[in-house]
Amino acid sequence: PPHDRLSDVGRISATRKEFLGFVFKIQANLDPRHRDRIAFVRVCAGQFRRDMEVLHARTGKKLRLRRAHRVFGQERETMDEAFPGDIIGLVNPGEFRLGDTICEGTAVNLEPLPQFSPENFAILRCRETDRRKQFQRGLEQLLEEGAIQMFSDPRLSTRDPLLGAVGMLQFDVVRFRLESEYDTTTDIEWLPYKLARWVDADLERLHGLKLSYTAKLVRDQLGHHAVLFQSPYDAKYTERENPTVKFSAVRTSG
Repeated sequence: PPHDRLSDVGRISATRKEFLGFVFKIQANLDPRHRDRIAFVRVCAGQFRRDMEVLHARTGKKLRLRRAHRVFGQERETMDEAFPGDIIGLVNPGEFRLGDTICEGTAVNLEPLPQFSPENFAILRCRETDRRKQFQRGLEQLLEEGAIQMFSDPRLSTRDPLLGAVGMLQFDVVRFRLESEYDTTTDIEWLPYKLARWVDADLERLHGLKLSYTAKLVRDQLGHHAVLFQSPYDAKYTERENPTVKFSAVRTSG
C-alpha cells in the first residue's frame, strides 16, 4: 500500500490532499515510430487528473500533464485519473530526470535515487561520421534512462564519450540499442579505471587536489566533479592526501 515518503521538507503523508509524484523510470523508444520517451511516475499522494498543472520541483517550471498512459507491454491506455500507489506514464520530451518530483502547491523534493560508482569504463566511438547526430541523440536518451553514466574531461577537446557502468553487460546493451534503434554502429575502447569518487569541493580546492598520477578528474553528465581511479588503493591514497575534501562513492544530488 502507499506509505509516507521522506523529503526535503520532512515526512510527506500518503494521505496528503495535494498531488505528489516521483519519477522512478524513464524509457526511450517504446514506440520506435515516434522516438518517444516515457517517464514512469509513481503517485505518492493526492489525485492525478489528466491535463492538470503541476510544479516541476527541480526546475521550478509549471507543466501541464496532457498525455498520460497506463503502459502494459506494447499496449497503452489513456489515463484520466490515478491515486496513491498507481503508476502513470507521461510522454517525456526531455523535461524529466530520474528522481524528479512533480507536485501541486509548494515545491517538494522527495529523496533522490542514488547513483552508484561504476566499475567498468570505456570510450565509445561512432564508426560512421555521417551518423554522428543519431549517435549523440541515442546516447542522450539512453543516459536519461540511467542504464549507463557518462564522464568528460573538460581539458580535452575530444568528442568521444567516456562511459561508466557497474556491469560490462550494460555496454553490450547500449551498443545493441544504438545499432538496432538508432542505426549507429560503434567501436569500444576499454579503459583501466575501476571506480569513481564524486568530489564535494569548491573550485579552489579542486585545482589544488593531490591526485595519484593514474587518476583522472572529470565531470559527469550532470556537471558534478568526480575522480576516476584504477584501484581502491589509489582512492584511499587520494583521500589521505586531501583530508579537507569529501569523496563519495554514491551521488544522490540531481
